[in-house]
Amino acid sequence: MPILISVIFYFHDLSKITLINNRMEFCAHCAVNMFQNISNGRTNLSVTKKDFGHISAAAFLPFFGGGTKQYGTSAVPSYMLGMFAEMTLICVVGVAKNRAKLKWAMANVFSQVPSSLPTRKEVVNLSGKSLDAVSIINARCAVNQEYDSDFICPGLKITAGEIKMIVDISINFFCKEQNEADFAKKLGLLLIIPQKTTLSGQFGKVTVFTPKSKLFGETPPN
Repeated sequence: MPILISVIFYFHDLSKITLINNRMEFCAHCAVNMFQNISNGRTNLSVTKKDFGHISAAAFLPFFGGGTKQYGTSAVPSYMLGMFAEMTLICVVGVAKNRAKLKWAMANVFSQVPSSLPTRKEVVNLSGKSLDAVSIINARCAVNQEYDSDFICPGLKITAGEIKMIVDISINFFCKEQNEADFAKKLGLLLIIPQKTTLSGQFGKVTVFTPKSKLFGETPPN
């Protein structure tokens, strides 16, 4: 009987983890869709830093369930459901077939209402810095250095002069008062404690897309 109950709990957890992964993948696709369409109707089509702040918050709505209660309301960080949500946007420019350079990256770790993010300097410009511990992108990759595209991001295909954007989203539990077991409980898991799947979190998804014309350039959004 104890073995049967344990098996039932494990099946419950495995199905829950599959659901979480599917939601994270959907969040990544939502982010890409918003990046591609947020500036429709504008004279200047460029994606701005403020756009990135809003997109990085809105993209996680399918995961956290939506509604304003998922956000903190004070100046003190109040992580949604006790979890830490992060998005990194990386620009890669091709220098030859399947050879590319990382041109810039921006990251946002948010805990407050979306409208406050750009003004609270939650959006961090990572240009000129290593992406170590920020993204699933290989920690050995540095900005403006040339690499094989597959080394930058597995499966990345690129040609000379082509711009590719990489969206990396993840959730984590970097809160001092929490531990792995607490994180698992908040996710509704009974027995399985999730391990890190990327450099940036327990559940992370990476999506590569070719941006529409004039959305991004070789310098970060301002």
